[in-house]
Amino acid sequence: MSLAVRHPAATASDETLLLWRVHRLRDHPERLVLVVLGYVVTTLFWRLSLPHPLLLVSSLLILTASLSDYLFPITYRLTTQGAHADGILTRFFLEWKEVKRASYGQDGIFLSPLPRPSRLDHFRGVRLLYGKESPDELRMIVKRCWKGDAE
Repeated sequence: MSLAVRHPAATASDETLLLWRVHRLRDHPERLVLVVLGYVVTTLFWRLSLPHPLLLVSSLLILTASLSDYLFPITYRLTTQGAHADGILTRFFLEWKEVKRASYGQDGIFLSPLPRPSRLDHFRGVRLLYGKESPDELRMIVKRCWKGDAE
């Protein structure tokens, strides 16, 4: 079993097939209220429990890291070697030969190196959000690059 890993060094045969960017904050600004509420609750909890400045900074950093996929843009790239997902704090790459399963949903495609659904999917796979890209075009490229049976 393989993990979605950091990007390998680009090779001469690695050709970019599709490149797009998704910024969930811009796509769904109505959810910003929940994010602000999360920061307010975190700050109030800090103030009531242990008002030490280091604890506030660390808890706000942890909250920001957990919300980074929503707060910051993610750049997706499909190449002849695999699927890339680059966020501000995360970089994932999954080679096409490692993909065992592809699940198509309303918001994107999930590529997994596991043959059956598992609790480990979120730690091992790569989710490709559609964003402004055409779902049909993205599905066509994934099917062409990956030689497996999609769900």
